[in-house]
Amino acid sequence: MKIAITGAAGFLGSYLLDRLVGRPELELRALVRSSARGLPHLGRVEWIEGNLQSPEDCQSLVDQVDVIVHLAHSNTPLTSNKDWASDVELNLPPTMNLLHAVHLRAPGAQFLYASSGGAIYGTRASHIPFKETDECNPVNSYGVVKLAIEHYLRLGTERGYFRACSLRISNPYGTILPVARNQGLIGTALGSLAARKPVRIFGSVQNVRDYIHLEDVMGAVDAVLGKPTRGFEVYNVGSGVGTSVQQVIDMLNKLKPDLELDQVSGYQNADKELANWSVLDINKITTETSWRPQVDLAEGLKRLFDQVMRSN
Repeated sequence: MKIAITGAAGFLGSYLLDRLVGRPELELRALVRSSARGLPHLGRVEWIEGNLQSPEDCQSLVDQVDVIVHLAHSNTPLTSNKDWASDVELNLPPTMNLLHAVHLRAPGAQFLYASSGGAIYGTRASHIPFKETDECNPVNSYGVVKLAIEHYLRLGTERGYFRACSLRISNPYGTILPVARNQGLIGTALGSLAARKPVRIFGSVQNVRDYIHLEDVMGAVDAVLGKPTRGFEVYNVGSGVGTSVQQVIDMLNKLKPDLELDQVSGYQNADKELANWSVLDINKITTETSWRPQVDLAEGLKRLFDQVMRSN
């Protein structure tokens, strides 16, 4: 099976490559914006230096592949509302170039898209986990663009251009992230601990999220990789369990009792940009595939904390 990956050097992409690179039955091709020198897996991955803004680079990436895993995305939910036009320009035209390239160079291929279960549904008063069939009302441009791309995937599938599956991933964690990053509470919190800096908090500590370990996200990708589909499929990928920011802080406090917090100035009203409650119903994917989330949040946090302690 030949697989092309966008965003291969990013948060999700690098973790996915680590999982797939050891499988000899897979041929891997990845797009990076700059030279691949210094990146891991050079012997097992065909690296293409280019940009999704270029139709030619997109065609080179997907030429005669069986599966495209689209992970690349610019901007974050917290910042996307600052400039709608820029957010659209950064993400929608590049994805359209990619879809057109698949139609031309890999007709009938499977297109796996990393959508957002945390941003795409929006908010609602009743705290009932979101199902794939629920109405989507994103509160930020990030979610609007993700939803727009899903509609193009549906349209392309209906026209027979490709097969498509959107994974609405909740709030993934599993690696230590840079302190300055504005997305990924758990990863940036551990990054702060590694840098001996206060943990940055955006918005209310009462906000509830559905945290899912990257190991489980990649298990979900594996579960649908190459899977025959009846048409455009959408799957929620999460733990199905809601955890507040305060609860995450409490878990971290147990690991490091002298934890320092920094309520980031200017973001106290971040609930205008972020949903205050987001938990996913994962019954569809667990019923239709063999996938189940395996990593408990407390276990996942402990793994990352131990990693920080070893590095220090």
